Amino acid sequence: ADWDVTEARALAEDLRTTAARDRATAATLGRANMLMKMAEEMAHYGHWRIDLSSNEIFWSDEVYRIVGLPAGHKPTLEEALAFYDPGGVDVGAIVRQASIDGKPFVYETRILRSDKRFRDVRCTGHAELSAAGEVLALVGIFHDITERKDAERGRDLLTARVALATQTGSVGLWEWALDTGLMTWQTQMFALYGLDASVVPSYELWKSTLHDDDRERAVRTFEDALAVSSSYRTEFRIVWPNGEIHSIRGQAIFIRNAADEVVRVIGINWDNTDMRSLADEMHEEQERLDSVERERLYQ
Repeated sequence: ADWDVTEARALAEDLRTTAARDRATAATLGRANMLMKMAEEMAHYGHWRIDLSSNEIFWSDEVYRIVGLPAGHKPTLEEALAFYDPGGVDVGAIVRQASIDGKPFVYETRILRSDKRFRDVRCTGHAELSAAGEVLALVGIFHDITERKDAERGRDLLTARVALATQTGSVGLWEWALDTGLMTWQTQMFALYGLDASVVPSYELWKSTLHDDDRERAVRTFEDALAVSSSYRTEFRIVWPNGEIHSIRGQAIFIRNAADEVVRVIGINWDNTDMRSLADEMHEEQERLDSVERERLYQ
């Protein structure tokens, strides 16, 4: 009887220990799931799984958010594929091929959400295999990359606009890396300054081209803007090697690193000589007319 009591107590203690371990495991899993959900929300990616024997689809909460459906909705494979832009990647063909050969895949395309808004997505996937090598399921990551794609499209548009401007011969583009001191000029910059493209551009070279009467002001304007990373818009005169005087207008932006330090300056110049000459002529003509009017009044 004593043995039975001792055994019962030991069994009860084992059960309590097992229950405590199970609770701890459940709590750990709960925290892990919460952290995973938070990470997915912050990074805009979710995970998914397709069971090939039943075509049943599992989506994490973030996938539902990306496609614009309420969490818990049970999409069919056909419904899931219908979100993809028909003019983009043939996702159906990718899924069918992966279910046959089990090879991993990656693609980027667009989806049309349930609210009729387009989003850019990147999908990576691989196969779950049986011991015999049979493809049982496809699993992977679904990532909303709309912000990155928008930035790329904006950059491409800006690049195209700059290219168009420089091709017309009106705008020159320059860049200065402050950490290395390296300055680069786009081809049109050399033309604006009357210089051969074999010349090595530098900050000192730019200062040497400035008109004597404008040099101090032009340098101070740029260095003051650089010191406080403020907007930079300016106008100054330069002297070409052949003695011609040209009026240049310029703008620049200051690029910062993670420590909020300016590490790069990107700017544009364009020749404003004709407009400046016209403005000077109009000013001179106005002064002449004013002089004539004063003489008339005092006669």
